[in-house]
Amino acid sequence: MERGESKYIDQISVVVCTRNEEEMIERCLQHLVSQEIRPEIIIIDGHSNDQTLHIAQKYADIILFDHGEGISEARNIGWRAARHPVVAFCDADCLPDKKWTRNLLAAMKPGIIGVSGPLCAYDGDLTTRINIRIWADWFPRCLAWFGFYNIWGANMGFPKSTLEKHPFRLRFLEDYDLGQRLRKSGEGRLCFENSILMPMSSRRFKDGFYQTVLQFYIRTLILMKMFHKYDFQGYYIPSQKPEGPVLSVHRE
Repeated sequence: MERGESKYIDQISVVVCTRNEEEMIERCLQHLVSQEIRPEIIIIDGHSNDQTLHIAQKYADIILFDHGEGISEARNIGWRAARHPVVAFCDADCLPDKKWTRNLLAAMKPGIIGVSGPLCAYDGDLTTRINIRIWADWFPRCLAWFGFYNIWGANMGFPKSTLEKHPFRLRFLEDYDLGQRLRKSGEGRLCFENSILMPMSSRRFKDGFYQTVLQFYIRTLILMKMFHKYDFQGYYIPSQKPEGPVLSVHRE
């Protein structure tokens, strides 16, 4: 392997956490199965009561239920089920470009312990799309110039060994929290790669971009930093903790 070359060739799993995503999930999964490097697709479902699971079974390699404990628990179930050494995450409303997994793997160079990239919106009004482009694309690109590498939960990937040491732990802003811990770990570097652009829906900002940012992000960050409060629900609404066994579907 040449210096600076990724040691991962084509072994990557992608985890998608879902809860009643019948309107969005099929397009996302169609984009994943059409990747130039086809990933293992893992669905972690929050006990959907719509057609999400019926749709997912057409595309996914592994389908599991979460246990009703929130987004970090769902993500942790996902990467632990992964059979490949690199695990990526996207949301059910994402439409990854066909080169997404290839570019993500290429960015996993020696010493890299986490990779992310910019986000953009493919729907919504013009003002919302511009604001997402500014704050989820251009702004983190600028931060990267100064050595601060951001992680977006809808567009991130890690060696599985990284997640084994540093699992997700918060119900909201779990990506921010993980990024903070990895930066402080001294175990390697994060990478914000511009070529790993992820189109996503702007549906979370339907009540207004800045109103949503203030309600969910700024308020939560202030409470975390000033009062050390961490148990926030956010906008991922899991099921109630189920009784009985979890669903387990594996496609060989």
